[in-house]
Amino acid sequence: MDALLEALAQSLAHSGPEWVGAIGLIVTVGWSASQILPFWQTVRLEQLDLEKSREQRKAEDAKRLDQRDKERSVNEGRWIEQYEHANAVQEQTNEALSTLRTAVDGMRTSMDTTNMLLQQSKDRSKEMGAKIDAIHNVVIHAKEGTE
Repeated sequence: MDALLEALAQSLAHSGPEWVGAIGLIVTVGWSASQILPFWQTVRLEQLDLEKSREQRKAEDAKRLDQRDKERSVNEGRWIEQYEHANAVQEQTNEALSTLRTAVDGMRTSMDTTNMLLQQSKDRSKEMGAKIDAIHNVVIHAKEGTE
């Protein structure tokens, strides 16, 4: 190994200042890299932890969104059931109102017929009253004439 270092030193002595500067630069960069490497590993580990926490948050958000979608689906199902029930009740109410209208129209027709019959009965009663008055007047005058 000593021979290798001695040969390297001899080569550098004969090669000139450019090679010495280049080798010095390489040694400096290598030493800096050995100093920066632990810092770089720490930064990279922090980035990985940050990325891991982001992925975990994304997974939690996706889980919350799925839960919210499920709840929304259940609520929409309930709303649709209530809407269908309200429609059924409205249809039943409309049918009942239609039946009631038919009954009221029938009663109105019956009342009109009854009122017409009552009016005819009043008119006949008036005529009969006039006839009885005429008969009464004839009877009373006939009695007065016999007395």
